[in-house]
Amino acid sequence: FTSWPLTDIVALIPASFSEYIQGIEIEGGTLSSEGTVKGVMKDSTQMPVIDIRLMAQGVAGAYPELLPVKLKSLDGNIHAVTDLMNDETSVVEIESLTAHTPRSSVKIAGNVGKLFSDMHFRGTATADVDLAEFAPLLPDTVKAEMKGRARLSLTQADVSMAQIEAMALEKMKVAGTLELAGMDAVYDTITLRTGTAKIGFSMPNANPRVRNLGFAGIDIKADDIFASMGGMSASLTDTDLFLHTSDIRDTATLPAMRCEFGFGHINAGMEGISANVDNPSGIVLLAQTSRRSAAPRFGVTFKSDTLSAVYEGDNYSYDKINLRANVTYNEKEEELFLKFLPRGSIDLVNAKVNMKAISDPIEVPTVKMDFNPFDFNIEHTNVNIGKSDFSLQGRLSNIMPYFKGDSILRGEFNFDSRFTDIGALMALTSADTAEEEAPDAGKTGKGAAEDKQVDGAEDKPQPFLVPKNTDITLHANIDKAVMMQFFADTLSSLKGDIQVIDSKLIMDGLRFSSPLTAMQLTAIYRSVRPDHLYAYLDFHLLHIEVQDLLSAIPPLQEFMPMLGSFRGKGEFHLAAEAYMRDDYSIKTPTLPGAVS
Repeated sequence: FTSWPLTDIVALIPASFSEYIQGIEIEGGTLSSEGTVKGVMKDSTQMPVIDIRLMAQGVAGAYPELLPVKLKSLDGNIHAVTDLMNDETSVVEIESLTAHTPRSSVKIAGNVGKLFSDMHFRGTATADVDLAEFAPLLPDTVKAEMKGRARLSLTQADVSMAQIEAMALEKMKVAGTLELAGMDAVYDTITLRTGTAKIGFSMPNANPRVRNLGFAGIDIKADDIFASMGGMSASLTDTDLFLHTSDIRDTATLPAMRCEFGFGHINAGMEGISANVDNPSGIVLLAQTSRRSAAPRFGVTFKSDTLSAVYEGDNYSYDKINLRANVTYNEKEEELFLKFLPRGSIDLVNAKVNMKAISDPIEVPTVKMDFNPFDFNIEHTNVNIGKSDFSLQGRLSNIMPYFKGDSILRGEFNFDSRFTDIGALMALTSADTAEEEAPDAGKTGKGAAEDKQVDGAEDKPQPFLVPKNTDITLHANIDKAVMMQFFADTLSSLKGDIQVIDSKLIMDGLRFSSPLTAMQLTAIYRSVRPDHLYAYLDFHLLHIEVQDLLSAIPPLQEFMPMLGSFRGKGEFHLAAEAYMRDDYSIKTPTLPGAVS
């Protein structure tokens, strides 16, 4: 038959079968059919072969129970061959099937095989969907709203009903693109908005960047994206991202993933935290270490222009960063910290830190360094802290053996500065704790009681505690410095070595001068515990007035009160040692010394 009106066909359906089409509203359209039936029908073992072509044109209507929108037109050309029994001789060819609703359209082409066992579809599809038109398809329990357009181009679809039912994604073949325009979707506390976005996808991944990433590939390009969930939100511009991955559902093997990303700008935040960054880009990689080792390896490459961030009232910013890092998991280690072995490099420009816990801002004009589990190399670093400025260059070694307790931490650095507030830097670099030591067995009475003194005031400033198990040398070259705890005047031309050796801070032949005289200092500072500090000094001063000496070094008035009665110039050599409390006050009588 040719161009038979569909309404006439429906009218011929017997009343006994009307329940099967109840609710279906036919408004127009025609059907055409041609074909043959050949063969012998024999019981249930043999059926004739039906070869039929069915053509639909302009079919319109509605089925409210299935679709919330009317079918504006349906056009199709379908060719079917079947004996109604065998998969091998049965197939449906969808040469074209196009459907239109008032604001959307769908087109499908392909074939359906294995009609009587595991129905299998191979073909292509395109769709241009108005999201608001199909929002009523969502269950009533899903409180969601959406609008905008979605355009799907499915260039490959090779799936079976059994694969869909079992979610056997590893057996499916699906590829295509999804374009979003003006999408605005809200579900509960989740919001997602896009300007224009294009998402390419393929499963399996036809072109994996590295091995083990053949499960799926996703490529996203978008101009503007906004997403929020609860108290978190993020705005992205000029998104360019692709993700290649293994089957992350496979719990028997280590998942592998490679994500390359680039954005024009990111603005993200949540309660107490916010960040703005320009032109961030990079690579994130998760894979096994090698073909022979299943140990996981995490890698990241990141670079960006300006960043400004706030974390619970503390402010952080920089102008530019280039970071490369890899972390390998070492399952043989027992300590959690030692299981992760980092290596990489960082290049940072104009970083600034303002923290509530630190009174002075920290500025870092440049940082260039690299690191691995054993060494930390500072090629050059410039830092400004309050009024202090310095540049640091050098290497720290034995890092991993140090944390394992097998070796001491060694290092050698060059420290150059125009001005340094030594006291402020000591406060920043102080160790948190010092190992408790029992009072000297030979001490009794007042000396032992003083050793046992514990400061109960939690907000009382703590003394500088020197780290243990270290051998670090700092070659200092400072134009001007202040250390108000011991010197009232500004010091200049400070040169010499400062060593940190196993809880001891040693200044070896440190030369400097003040407006009053030139000086040389050899000193040892040892932090036994916070309330039991030890200091030794060998101090030379040339041609200085006694009264100027006392004004320059106020603690001398307490150490040697008789100096207050002297007048005139002299060359002074002071050697002394003392035990001190956590406020650096002297524990008497623990001050042997000599002066000449």
